Amino acid sequence: MSNNLDNELRTRAAAFDVPPGDVDAVMTRAGDRTRNRRALTTVSTIAAVVALIAVVVSTGSDHHVVPVHVAGEPAHVADLGISWKRVNPGTTLAFSPIAKGAGPVYALSTAPGQVDANAPQNRVVWKSDDGSEWQSVSTLSNDLYIADLSPTSDRIYAVGTGPATAAVGGQKSSRLVSGWSDDGGKTWQEADLPVDMNAVATKSSSSGLGIAQIASGAKGTVAVATPTAQLDVNKVLPNGATAPYGWALTETGVDVLGAPPAKDPCPAGTVSDKGGDTSNPAAPPGPVYPTYCMPGDGSKPAMERTAGQQPVEVSPQQARGVTASYTWAQLGVDGDLLKAIKHQPIGFYAPPGSTHFERIDLPTPDGTGDATAVVAGKDGFDVVLSASYGVAPTKTQQQPPSQLTIVHSADGRTWDGAPSVEHGVSWTSASGLLNGQPAIVAEGDGGPVLLRSDGAGNWTPTSLGTLIDAPAGTDRMVTVAGIGPFGVVAVIAPVDKEAGSRAQPDFRVLTSRDGITWQSDRLSDVAGMAANTASLVYVTANQAVLKVSPQPTPGSKKPGPDVTLVATAK
Repeated sequence: MSNNLDNELRTRAAAFDVPPGDVDAVMTRAGDRTRNRRALTTVSTIAAVVALIAVVVSTGSDHHVVPVHVAGEPAHVADLGISWKRVNPGTTLAFSPIAKGAGPVYALSTAPGQVDANAPQNRVVWKSDDGSEWQSVSTLSNDLYIADLSPTSDRIYAVGTGPATAAVGGQKSSRLVSGWSDDGGKTWQEADLPVDMNAVATKSSSSGLGIAQIASGAKGTVAVATPTAQLDVNKVLPNGATAPYGWALTETGVDVLGAPPAKDPCPAGTVSDKGGDTSNPAAPPGPVYPTYCMPGDGSKPAMERTAGQQPVEVSPQQARGVTASYTWAQLGVDGDLLKAIKHQPIGFYAPPGSTHFERIDLPTPDGTGDATAVVAGKDGFDVVLSASYGVAPTKTQQQPPSQLTIVHSADGRTWDGAPSVEHGVSWTSASGLLNGQPAIVAEGDGGPVLLRSDGAGNWTPTSLGTLIDAPAGTDRMVTVAGIGPFGVVAVIAPVDKEAGSRAQPDFRVLTSRDGITWQSDRLSDVAGMAANTASLVYVTANQAVLKVSPQPTPGSKKPGPDVTLVATAK
């Protein structure tokens, strides 16, 4: 996660006062903020996710979750002759982006065993022929944070953020840069990409760039990044207009709100987790978010009092009333600033062999926002868009089921505007090329699914949850996954929602060369130990590499060092 995105999420999180351990409040107040999900790193994390899923299903909240049975090409289990063995590499990496390809693979990290979790640091470019043994090839200075890498032939492309420009409007303005190396990552050149972050910073209280994605293929290179901003309405209101009690964003502009209500705005029989729509009415005016009203009088924890009942969302407009409304045009909000407010991605395209990126218009159907993956195949490009979280609804309403939208382009310049997939999947775990065609491991209402493209924007889903036997009521979740020339690997955690943190998931490793026939192994069997979780997968040309964290030994709170497993075909 980039530092800018981390700051943005922290800014947004600060607007919510969530009681410790109140999972229902987290879910209802967070809405459906879909993200590109990372590995589940501990059993307690998995238990928390199970609790979240249980909340969504039991409360019927604004997620409006309906179980989806994915139709598509069925998969089956067979012995593929794939063998896993433990290895002891001299150098291993923690979680890091990897540039996949048929030849050497490249990754970004800090140093072996370290994770770059918060602020940009010196980034090390690593190279590996097999995904298990790594050697450093260069160190990027700490004024350049490369978010993603993609190889094309002998060139490596990169995209990320560069040194911030001078302070604009009280904050530093981010830069989006492309980078490339023609000598195996040893030296790098860079150029600014055309996005006006100065205009964004001038009229916002906070701004930045989300995680950037890049992919290269036969048709060229596509990079995508999502600008983010929290609009400072006081800076854009017409002369003489004020917003002393805050504001709420709408799809078309801004509503200026009245004074906070004297009492909890929730309907009879419900109560908000904070007793109102703001915890501090005397705080400086700013954005106001919906109030989520939970059944009951607040005397019992939300987990106990919401089972089988539906929370009620009260919009800021309903709770406070609207004293004035302004359109984006009236506020002078347009261009990259408006995209940043709505969290809409911006795309860039470079023709084959070129390092010059031109701005492209990506379609952003209603309800979509951040780009969570970009895949380049021999027939074009696919960009995966998640559900948008930038603009709050104007009134109480049930949100549509969360799902991914995939837009396709045959040439990198002209993009299909219609959603390419509507199979109830809501986040990506891995993306890449499977047998030369784009593929995505995703997860959603119907459980884990593999989506395979025909190269023309048409996707065939295959359910992975059906490959694992588990008792009724068991959730199946992707812990980590990877796609590459060798095939696809997905570690699935069957978790009993009722047992929660008391149960250790029986992790399964699913491996396939074609996406249809799968070999299923217990993670504990292939690791030769009780596994706490799997944290990382690299899939290269001839093998797959999986990092596994062991369970803590009796009397110890911390697990031992990670174990590296390598899969090869007999």
